[in-house]
Amino acid sequence: MPGNDSLKVGQSVQVEVSQGEYAGRYTSRIEDVSRRSFSLAIPTKKGDLISLPMATPVTVSYAVEDTVKGGVIQFEARVIGFAEDPVPCLILSLPNNVERIQKRQDVRLECLMSLKYRIRGITGSLSDWRKAYCSNLSGGGLTLVDHEDLPNGLRLDVELPLPRITIRVIGEIVRKIDYNKDSSTFNYGVRFAVIDEFTRDSIIKYIFERQRELRRKGRL
Repeated sequence: MPGNDSLKVGQSVQVEVSQGEYAGRYTSRIEDVSRRSFSLAIPTKKGDLISLPMATPVTVSYAVEDTVKGGVIQFEARVIGFAEDPVPCLILSLPNNVERIQKRQDVRLECLMSLKYRIRGITGSLSDWRKAYCSNLSGGGLTLVDHEDLPNGLRLDVELPLPRITIRVIGEIVRKIDYNKDSSTFNYGVRFAVIDEFTRDSIIKYIFERQRELRRKGRL
């Protein structure tokens, strides 16, 4: 496989089938890598094995935890066989080309964490602190979950406590993603407008650490 972003046994990957009966996105794990192919644990859906037919084209993606070149790698592959031992596996062709589809700062973590924010007025005034939640985090921004109806372009002071550091940034609401009627909350895409590199690196390191923990538990 070309480049330094080679697949590793035990690595968690996302497998996407774009069409047909098995169209969807599945989580799997690398079981074996050889010179011409690699094996994935057969993915499941609602407890059922998803055994893709021979020659099915798939898109495989996975995170690379490099401090400089990390990100998300994506490539096209095809089912070329099956194996049963030690676990049921799909055998896929190794790609000729891989593509880095996300920069390191854009690797995201789905989560549910408490945060607080305050609104920065045009004249420099500051509102009182408000409690809310973060449901998705990256080095470039987060998803804010709140009951308040907020406009695009609004700037916020955001404080988000992580295990070893409290993140303090200035964010900007760039879009209202949706409204959840069940919880009466809005989801907002927030871009980190003012952030230093130490803070960004701390966020990214936390995301990679959390992803490793989730993989060990079989939840990613």
